[in-house]
Amino acid sequence: MLKKFFSNRLSYLGLILLLVGGLFGSVLFDLQVVQGDSYREQADASAVYTMDVSAARGEIVDRNGVALATNRVGYNVQFNKLFLPSEDLNETILKLCGIMTAKGQTWNDTLPISKSEPYGFLTSAEEAANAGSTENVDVRTEKELAADIESLKKTNDLNVYATAENVMDKLIEKYELKEYSRQDARTIAGVRYEMELRGYFSNTPYTYASDISIEAVTAIEEASMQMPGVGIVEEAIREYPNGTLLPHLLGHIGSISKEEYEELAKKGYKLNDVVGKDGVEKAYESTLKGTAGQVQVVKDKSGNVLSQTETKAPQPGGTVQLTIDANLQGKTQEILERYIKNIAATKGVGVGADANAGAAVVLNTKTGEVLAMANYPTYDINNFFKDYNALYKDPLNPMFNRALDGTYTPGSVFKPCVGLAALSAGTINPSTSVTCNHVYTYFDGYSPECLGTHGPISLKRALAVSCNIYFYEVGRQVGIQKIFDTAHQLGLGEDGESLGFELGGGTGSKISHPDNYSREWVPGDIVQAAIGQGETIVTPLQLATYAATMSNNGTRYKSHLIKGVLDHNTGATIYETKPTVAAQVEGISDEDYAAVREGMVAVSREGSGRPGFQNYPIDVASKTGTPQVPNGSPNAVYIAYGPAENSEIAVAVVIEHGGDSYYLSPMVAEIMNAYFYPDGQAAQ
Repeated sequence: MLKKFFSNRLSYLGLILLLVGGLFGSVLFDLQVVQGDSYREQADASAVYTMDVSAARGEIVDRNGVALATNRVGYNVQFNKLFLPSEDLNETILKLCGIMTAKGQTWNDTLPISKSEPYGFLTSAEEAANAGSTENVDVRTEKELAADIESLKKTNDLNVYATAENVMDKLIEKYELKEYSRQDARTIAGVRYEMELRGYFSNTPYTYASDISIEAVTAIEEASMQMPGVGIVEEAIREYPNGTLLPHLLGHIGSISKEEYEELAKKGYKLNDVVGKDGVEKAYESTLKGTAGQVQVVKDKSGNVLSQTETKAPQPGGTVQLTIDANLQGKTQEILERYIKNIAATKGVGVGADANAGAAVVLNTKTGEVLAMANYPTYDINNFFKDYNALYKDPLNPMFNRALDGTYTPGSVFKPCVGLAALSAGTINPSTSVTCNHVYTYFDGYSPECLGTHGPISLKRALAVSCNIYFYEVGRQVGIQKIFDTAHQLGLGEDGESLGFELGGGTGSKISHPDNYSREWVPGDIVQAAIGQGETIVTPLQLATYAATMSNNGTRYKSHLIKGVLDHNTGATIYETKPTVAAQVEGISDEDYAAVREGMVAVSREGSGRPGFQNYPIDVASKTGTPQVPNGSPNAVYIAYGPAENSEIAVAVVIEHGGDSYYLSPMVAEIMNAYFYPDGQAAQ
């Protein structure tokens, strides 16, 4: 009985398997034989494309997380070759340009030919700025425009003598524009040229315009049925919450140039990408860029889209955290601008009435972190492209980073360096006396003077009253080589890279020396070098580093801007910059630094620094300088660090044609107040 039971169950199971197998066989027969040709045709007719999806650019924040460069959602207009039939391209462009013009919008067009007849080549940055309707494309220099014109002729098989009219005729033929008016042909040709330049491929949508208005978005979407392949895409648009804060350091982004693309293509960039052009945006491009995602598109033989699938999600770039304190930066900028304008408004001709520009740097003396780096005049980075033409023509060059790249004669702020050199060499001790009778008579036929007549004077008093005679004599005795070596160890004459600054800069600086003088060195040149004149030129960043190094008894930290890199999503620290000793000044004792420090405190309490620091609640070591310049009022230079013992910050200020460094003492006191008393309690 049991044997029969199992025999029946096996029979049923076999029958079920037979039925299932038959069903599968029937389906396979239908797919492979009955409908095989149809499915094969569909498979052969479909095509798979992979499109890149841009990643959000990483943010830039200050040391406390305050956003300095961030992103907002904006609307870009893109052409997608997968959906735009080539025979409709010209009509689509013309219709789109008409809508954009009606809505007051601009689009990318860098064709170096004027927008209207008679056609001519654009040969200057001003012409390009006036003629262009381009956003996020750097205004080109004359050299770059010339290269673009040469390339345009070469690409279109025209000789070097071809005129702009010849080029337009060629483009009209190339882009099949003969049926259009010359004006419309120029409009279409400009877009077609830009599309070629930026790489209009199946896997690379072309961005025709960026960050357009909602009104333009609505108008384009309403006409979308007449413009196949034109789409509105939400993109992360770069934005600077306070565009006037740190524009010189943050930099800006823009379209990739042909010259840049030769190198960036190796790193996976497309011609249609944007890239950091200067400042932190450029220096940390690889960190900020992020990783593009991908979308797979399947189309049938008629060009209809069968499916779109995200195969790789875009990854946003990392967050770059600066050492800057946004609050201190803002206050330093305001103080710098206010004092420059006040000096110009209240001082006389030859003593500051022509003050018009300057820079200020604040360093953390224990880490080398740049807490503030201010320039005046300045600009709004959010309006960089819109205002470029005016900025470019401004004789004061507001785009120039004076704090980093401006080179200035230091004047008397160089005297502490000479004092340290002489002390370390044993040429003097703190009590060594030199008699100042107003005129220095060591050299025959050359008698430089002092601003006063100080009689017998030693180091502390010589620093306090900035006696030239004292430093003429001490400088002559110690010699230029010792002064030169000491200055470099303290950070003067060292370019930004040597200081450790991530953005470089300061390449034109130098310390006077027979080997680098512009003419033959003569014995009398030593006395000018000893008071910071001659051909010594340094940057405000170097001056701040110099002050910080003296405050640390010769320990010079790398002066750096980057605090670290953070994960965009979690905020976790990926990389952190540790304080790094760049140099340890050799041969100068703590006692030597103490002697110079005593003189610098005397500057603040008794000398030219007393307007700001005579009654200050903490001791501040400082030195003033009023170096002569070829034309106009002297420059005004000031360095300081405080507290004098166990310092926290160092400050350096330069005001072009500031007239007298005496004016800067209250200014530097205000900057120190902003650091030591951030809640507004004024120090007196």
